[in-house]
Amino acid sequence: MGEFIGSLTVNGTLAVNKNVVVGYSGALSASDVAPLSNTNFRVETIKRNECVAASTSLITINGTLQLGDPSGNRNGDLVINAGSKMVFNNNSVINIYGQSRLIIEDGAELEINGIPVITMDGDEAGILIKGSITMATGAQFNPTCHNGGRLMFHSPSGIHCINSIANSTQVNLTGDSRTTPVLEIMGKGADMDGLDVLNIETGTILMGENSELVVRESLTLDLVRVSNRVVTDFYNGIISHAQQGSATVTITDCLFEHGNVGFTKSASSTLDLLNIQNTVFITCAVGLRTYGDACNLDHVRFDECDIGWEAIDMTATSDFKGYCEDIANYGIKYGTSNSSANLYVYESKFLSCAGGMYAAGPSTLMLQCVHFDNNNIDIDKNDGKLNISYNTAYNIYRSDGTTSVHGGDNVFDNASNISIHLLNTDNVYLDGYNQFTFSTNPYRVMNGNLSTTLPGTQNLGNNYWQMKDGGGSTYYNLYTPLWDVQDASNNAVAFSTSTIWSSPTTCTSAWDGLLVVSGVVVMPVSSGSKGTLRNEDDFRVYPNPANQQVYVYLPEKDKQTAYTIKIVDITGKVVEVSSAGNTLSDEAIFHTDFLRSGLYLLVIEQNNVVVHTSKIHIVH
Repeated sequence: MGEFIGSLTVNGTLAVNKNVVVGYSGALSASDVAPLSNTNFRVETIKRNECVAASTSLITINGTLQLGDPSGNRNGDLVINAGSKMVFNNNSVINIYGQSRLIIEDGAELEINGIPVITMDGDEAGILIKGSITMATGAQFNPTCHNGGRLMFHSPSGIHCINSIANSTQVNLTGDSRTTPVLEIMGKGADMDGLDVLNIETGTILMGENSELVVRESLTLDLVRVSNRVVTDFYNGIISHAQQGSATVTITDCLFEHGNVGFTKSASSTLDLLNIQNTVFITCAVGLRTYGDACNLDHVRFDECDIGWEAIDMTATSDFKGYCEDIANYGIKYGTSNSSANLYVYESKFLSCAGGMYAAGPSTLMLQCVHFDNNNIDIDKNDGKLNISYNTAYNIYRSDGTTSVHGGDNVFDNASNISIHLLNTDNVYLDGYNQFTFSTNPYRVMNGNLSTTLPGTQNLGNNYWQMKDGGGSTYYNLYTPLWDVQDASNNAVAFSTSTIWSSPTTCTSAWDGLLVVSGVVVMPVSSGSKGTLRNEDDFRVYPNPANQQVYVYLPEKDKQTAYTIKIVDITGKVVEVSSAGNTLSDEAIFHTDFLRSGLYLLVIEQNNVVVHTSKIHIVH
């Protein structure tokens, strides 16, 4: 059912499918019939066509607009057609319930004046913008989103939704949890040109194929998940573009999944510093792409991306503390032409990547307490300096104000091809409490060429070595054939390991990739305090990938120990939980036939302490 509506100014209440007789303001009489429960009703502004030459409809809300009614499961849509306008004035009240929507069609306009009070409560309830949104100077659009209620931009193919936004304006979106939608972007997307502040807190941003959200001033994302609307549609992500002056971008406790690019800081954005903390990028072609300036990435994780962080033409020193796993190209791909744009990587881990990190340009790559494990190549340094020496301090400006740092205490475990590859590198500082251990020898531990001619041998002292010699026996030194470095004159560079560290590195602060986000389990995360993770051999989880069931085998010695075992999806939701142990059985069985195909985290806890985590793939 539906009706048409013309121009009007609402000082009282305009309701669609509310529990009152249409237009009635008094008590219901016995002969009056209110809308039935479980119904839908649609009201539209009068359309122009060949038969109707309607003037523009202008609906101005000074009082209350209510769409739908939760008391009777009633839904009501109000459609503003092309050529018409809806105006929310200061202190007006907008309540949208159930699956009701205010729809601003292509060619129509929503105007925001002052600070209206907006609530969108219900699965897919909300405001759908296909046309344009106008915000007057000082206006704020601050909807509270409950149970999946959201703001939606569905732009025409090939162009952004057209917005006209004045100075000193804000959009603040707040939801119930990181798994419930607060914003939906479809088509080309939305360009928030003119908006001073965009804050999104506690909710999901759903995006369509190749859709993007362009932000040109300050942006804050806190406890936000960015995901695709349809599983097979990869989005172009959030783009920080053309920020100038005092604009800031801060991303905390967020999850980006299934994007062509999760987040982009464009070359036209001149932010002094991009801050990202406690954030995961998973199954993206590129997780994070930045152009120029500096980044502070603190507890940032990249999983199953082609490239984790792609840094292009960086112009100032950046810090990285993070975790990269199952990366098809490089966990970090860093480029600069500025000798002062150093990269300091500390307390990080690179696991099962084609390449741990690639750094090109005249600046210094410095590593301290970084663990490389089972990568094809650990470090690929092109030009500039490489410093993994505890004994060589280096003066670089860091985001926390520190100016003098050192390298060393790094762990290089079981690279399958090359641990350190050099290409026209100016200088390398390799002495200082690093650990090189290989159960099977790689092609080379170090190879490549320097851009200078060294006056003597390369000092590799004060490191720990464990590999195989030519006869296959364990060798506690650098086996000579695994060193293949030339100087600028193509002469072989000699090395010296005269001082050998007698025990492996004592660095224990490399991040293991586990996060606790506001006390909520997220992917990949622990739900309690972090204990000492057990060896992988202590627990066996199979089959992996799994279809109908997953078996978790407990250590033989721990059958009488009580465990809590959880399966967590990539949104952070615990989808199954079981107890095991305190029994003669040595296994727990999870039925997974009801789970969607995808990536999950299995977490084993003992006394609320995480003792084991592993990723499992469900494939149906």
